[in-house]
Amino acid sequence: MRSFLFLLYFGLACTLGGGAGGLRPDVIVTHLSRTPTTLTVHLQNLGPGRATEPVHLNISRQSDPRHQIGIEVAAPQGVFAVSSSSPVSLEKLGIPSNWSSELIKVEIQSRQAQARQSNKDFYEQIERQDGVTHNDSQPYQEDRPDLPDLVVERVIYEAPSYVRVVYRNNGRGRTGADFVIGLRTGERSFPVNHFYRYRVPPPGQSHSTGGYTIGILGLQPGMKAQLTATIDPEGRVRETNPKNNVWTGVLELKP
Repeated sequence: MRSFLFLLYFGLACTLGGGAGGLRPDVIVTHLSRTPTTLTVHLQNLGPGRATEPVHLNISRQSDPRHQIGIEVAAPQGVFAVSSSSPVSLEKLGIPSNWSSELIKVEIQSRQAQARQSNKDFYEQIERQDGVTHNDSQPYQEDRPDLPDLVVERVIYEAPSYVRVVYRNNGRGRTGADFVIGLRTGERSFPVNHFYRYRVPPPGQSHSTGGYTIGILGLQPGMKAQLTATIDPEGRVRETNPKNNVWTGVLELKP
């Protein structure tokens, strides 16, 4: 009988996620920081619930995952709260002493049910050279944290070979989440990868992506095409309004 009651309690706890009112947390990796010999993983709870259990992090090199390291980290408890891991040795990850650039993968596992699972794998390219970052990776800090609202403003053609997407945060705040922007025309789409992830900009600010090669979309200078741009198609960012993330328009590629 006691075993049955324990299993029933455990099942209810997993279903509710341990938060007040059944709200689940959403713990993500915001960025990595490093010294010449170590790296540190930084976390944030996007909410809407509190995190009551520690999380387990699996850290590895994308190029050689044999040296994966698993560590347990105290999760950031409150909504928008942050926390960080203890430093992890680069040597234990199998990174040679003469390294210059490495793609690091961090996978989050939690005993506590999460509000979303689509943002639990994190990738960041770290560079040995100081001051070199990818995807605007930087420490997250907000005096008055609140949720963002990501939208695509427009798509710009840069002759002769590229298009860029201008995106904006219409929300009252930002979080440390990252996202991709998907482009599609007809049956052709631009394959997203870890180097095309972007950070949530400050409220009211517009940013531009890097260049997307038009040939991958089957386009050429002089063409006119209907293009669809979707911001955060993976659903990694908690927003006030995720229903306005798709932009569709006709783009004229004037030579």
